[in-house]
Amino acid sequence: MTPDGARSGSTAPPSRAALAWRPLGYALFTLAWGIIALSVAALWALCLTQLGSPSALTLEADPGGNVLVLALFVLMFAFLALALPATLSEAVFGLILVARALGPLDRDRALSVNVGGARRPLLAPARHTAFSRAVYTVFDLSWTPSLRVALAALVYGVCFTGGLLAGQAPPAVAIGYAVLALTALVFATRMAVREVRARHSRSVEDDGRAARSAQRAARNARKREARRVELLGLRVTNPDAFAAALLVEVDKEVVKRVHHVRRIRRGEKPALDILVGNVIHFMVGTVDDTEVRPLVLRRAREIDPAPRPPRAAK
Repeated sequence: MTPDGARSGSTAPPSRAALAWRPLGYALFTLAWGIIALSVAALWALCLTQLGSPSALTLEADPGGNVLVLALFVLMFAFLALALPATLSEAVFGLILVARALGPLDRDRALSVNVGGARRPLLAPARHTAFSRAVYTVFDLSWTPSLRVALAALVYGVCFTGGLLAGQAPPAVAIGYAVLALTALVFATRMAVREVRARHSRSVEDDGRAARSAQRAARNARKREARRVELLGLRVTNPDAFAAALLVEVDKEVVKRVHHVRRIRRGEKPALDILVGNVIHFMVGTVDDTEVRPLVLRRAREIDPAPRPPRAAK
């Protein structure tokens, strides 16, 4: 459920109760994710203050235990590297949704969609701007990281884990490690940023393609409606001209679908159904099956289909 009162994937308009309470619901959602993001940031700050400290991470004499401890620290830092943008993006989404819930533009529509499922409610705006689309790209790659983003997070984990150990090394070794770690962090950050930009570019292209498809569908719908009105008017004012237009569409289908005509002549009903459906579609629903089916059947028997091309000699 979302604060709109709608389940994931639902497009139903919110109820009056949901409209009244959803600003508070989105505010609580923003507060919760803001607290989580601040907690992750505080944990990051605590870890950064321990870099270079001699007592930050002490290894034992057991090599197996040391490997396990180091692996856990690497995974912890990698998790934190993903957790900070993941939680911050949800908090930013919450602020966007609170602003929209208080505004008049989206008053009677659902504002958010649950992209995380019932057990992990993750809300995203139902309508995106350029800013929210960019935030959604970061959100998506943080919660479901790609291979490059996961690799960058692991590089962060290795570098910061080594930074905790650097305090126990001689100064020259610590300085050399700091240079190598900073270089690796720069490359990891660049790799993650490039992945975010590439994902964002694909997302913008998909949005543009969807918008163009919607515009094309709306334009085709307007054309079909105009043709339907024209044909209905023709049917009332000039039935003979309407019958001639219907016959033209039937003949077009019969001439074009030669293989279906042969099947109709063999008594195959599915082929007849296909031609009848096509004619009804081209006539924009101004005729029904009882008018078209006898006409298609008659013209399929009267019009000689094109001869089959000769088979090539082997």
